[in-house]
Amino acid sequence: MPRIIVNEGEGARPVDLVVSRLVVGGSSDCDVRLRHPATAGAEFLVQAVPGGHRVVRLRGELLLNEEPCDVAMLQHGDTLRVGESMILYKNPAARRAAPPPAARAMGE
Repeated sequence: MPRIIVNEGEGARPVDLVVSRLVVGGSSDCDVRLRHPATAGAEFLVQAVPGGHRVVRLRGELLLNEEPCDVAMLQHGDTLRVGESMILYKNPAARRAAPPPAARAMGE
């Protein structure tokens, strides 16, 4: 089952992605509330789409694998960061495709 794992330094909180959309952020009206003070005012959406999930930044800064992100498809093992909160996306069905054999031979 696809899930996100929220880590804010107080132990991991797994959240199964059983709904079509989930709002994550620092405000009390979010589906998944981030507790770290640095997340205040930040929100993003995890949305089910064909082939997996995508993330959509709604407010504040969102980093996907330490790069700024507005909208992106999530891949198994991706990390999201809002302030000091780290979120790991786990979905073995959404693994990155292996590079073709020629690319592997060239060291890519």
